[in-house]
Amino acid sequence: MDQFAVGVIMLLAAGTVLAVATRLDHRPLSAYGIARSRRWATDLGVGLAGGVLMSGVPIAVGVALGYGAVTTVFAGVAGGSTGLAVVAIVFGQVSNVLYEEVLFRSVMIQNFADGLSARLDARQLELAGAIGMSSVVFGFSHVIFAGGGGTEGRSIQLIFSATLFGLAWATAYVLTGHIAFPVGIHLAYNLSNGFLFQVSSQLSAGTSFPALLRIGVTSGGFWNSTLLTALRFGVALSFTVGWVYFRDGNLRVAIERRTLDSIGSER
Repeated sequence: MDQFAVGVIMLLAAGTVLAVATRLDHRPLSAYGIARSRRWATDLGVGLAGGVLMSGVPIAVGVALGYGAVTTVFAGVAGGSTGLAVVAIVFGQVSNVLYEEVLFRSVMIQNFADGLSARLDARQLELAGAIGMSSVVFGFSHVIFAGGGGTEGRSIQLIFSATLFGLAWATAYVLTGHIAFPVGIHLAYNLSNGFLFQVSSQLSAGTSFPALLRIGVTSGGFWNSTLLTALRFGVALSFTVGWVYFRDGNLRVAIERRTLDSIGSER
């Protein structure tokens, strides 16, 4: 019930952020990466596949290097049904990811870029600055609001990993022009770490979920290391760039950006 309640709150928060942003920024919803199209749906599906790889490939590397071993395949939960718990957790994750992608990618990147445009005379540089700023805020928000989790807790490592992942998902937003792809990869990454690949050292006390694979840790250092974070970031970024280049044949900024003159006239 707690997860379900959090999900409802996050959905309301995402809607509020969009309502306030469209009113204050004088932008349509499409400018924030919200659309109804075949491309949007396709990118969401491909992003989900990318999120599974972002979680699974680094874990496979850890197992191959001898830092862990698969202990159970198709692991269930002994005693009682977890169906409602799983539904509540998935709903909570979907709502939270939508909120984070709307706030930290769509709204922040657009508004940070608008602010920098008044100080910089280079559109690519202002966009890069906006991506960096939004990612850093995203990283610190995980310590301030989420409180950390697993082995990372409230730590510099958590800020570092969340910031890097924010950079990957921001790149996905900028290159695709909408939030479908970053929502997909972000959501599938979060859910994969709980329901597909469970590493024993990264589960919170009392965690009880079914899983595709359970991995027992034989050497703990890798599972909370900069190397693991870098592998996850590398998989996410490579998959994003590869998909956009395969689909479009090029890499370019795809989000809607206003000129400095148009921003000034609105004010």
